[in-house]
Amino acid sequence: VSESAKSLRPGDESALLVFDREVEILLPLKNRPDPKNALNQPWQLQPSGGTRLAPALEQAIKQLTNSEAKQRFLILVSDGFVDGENIPPLQIALREADIQLIALAIGNNADLSTLHKLAASNGGLVLQVNDTAQLPRFMRQQLETRQQSWNQTPVTPHTSHQLPFFGKQNNSWLQLHGHQITRGKSSARVYVTTDEGDPLLAIGQYGTGKVAALPGGILETVSGQDFLNGLLVWMNSRQFNPNLKISHRYLSGQLSLLVDAVDTDNRWLSTTATEVILTGPGGFIHSQPLEAVAPGRFVAVLPAPAVGTYSAKIKIGDEQALYTTYLADDREYRHNTNIKTHWLEQSLSSGDIQRWTDNSLKNLLDSSSGYWATRPLWLLLALICYLVIIAVERSSGLKTLITFLPSFKSRRKF
Repeated sequence: VSESAKSLRPGDESALLVFDREVEILLPLKNRPDPKNALNQPWQLQPSGGTRLAPALEQAIKQLTNSEAKQRFLILVSDGFVDGENIPPLQIALREADIQLIALAIGNNADLSTLHKLAASNGGLVLQVNDTAQLPRFMRQQLETRQQSWNQTPVTPHTSHQLPFFGKQNNSWLQLHGHQITRGKSSARVYVTTDEGDPLLAIGQYGTGKVAALPGGILETVSGQDFLNGLLVWMNSRQFNPNLKISHRYLSGQLSLLVDAVDTDNRWLSTTATEVILTGPGGFIHSQPLEAVAPGRFVAVLPAPAVGTYSAKIKIGDEQALYTTYLADDREYRHNTNIKTHWLEQSLSSGDIQRWTDNSLKNLLDSSSGYWATRPLWLLLALICYLVIIAVERSSGLKTLITFLPSFKSRRKF
């Protein structure tokens, strides 16, 4: 229900009915300034006793018939099971009241036959929703696609934000004979609207370029050629702004932006109207003002929790620029001497670890040269020990050799 309400605009009428065996009108049909909040309430409901479709549809049709709206929609959420209810009179009532029925059949086992008969009365539609997680999207999409997108009622444009490429428009817009009903994206800025809040001119930053959406008839309400030329020149302007010099530092998940700003006469900008909108990987968006730390110098420290490409849209007074950078993991490259590690500090205090200095290198070389000088002596001692061990292991063999040699000599003399 809340998703369906996102398609409603100020001036639209809305109602909410729930039913089991009885019908309960939670919200009667009327015009509400904020339909979404009106419908999105913590309703206390106690369903029981099955469902009866006919009384609920009769009550909904009765309310819609009394409305003066040009388009009437009835969104029905049900499993479609009807037990012995009289359907033909409901079909006639939907057709006579010019009500389009959008039936959302819930579950794999929904009974579609009755819902198809009701929807066919006036060009309606039946959608089977197997996954309830898809239900909100279906509700909003079907309502939006069937709503009349062209408003033929004359409207007077109003400036909601000062246009950066055109002079001030203080209620000097002329009437439009009609307009396309749209909604502005959250990433875009709406500059011109109707009384009901429908956007008539919206401009957004996409990648390295700008995109503008506006009805062609709006050019007839101002000096059209000047308006169009100003819009095209501004949209075609370079993203690099020579009046804003931007640099950054990245450390430990934070992006620090430094901006030096001058005006067109090369004088330091002194303004409090500053903003930076940071867009990061995965759609991460963060906005905040910049802090003035000196004449013409502004600083902002923003969260940058993930590795990837970050794009910062910077506004300082009337000056704007887009700054893009790729941030990588900096854990291998930290040079911040202010970072303290407790175990390291304790080891330094106890003397187990010494700080590396030029003297440390000299002491290491001196101590190493002493060991090299005494190495031959240690090698000789090791060799002697090795020979002694061999002699002990083979002592019986040596004795045999000594005994054999003298006897051999004596026999030779004989």
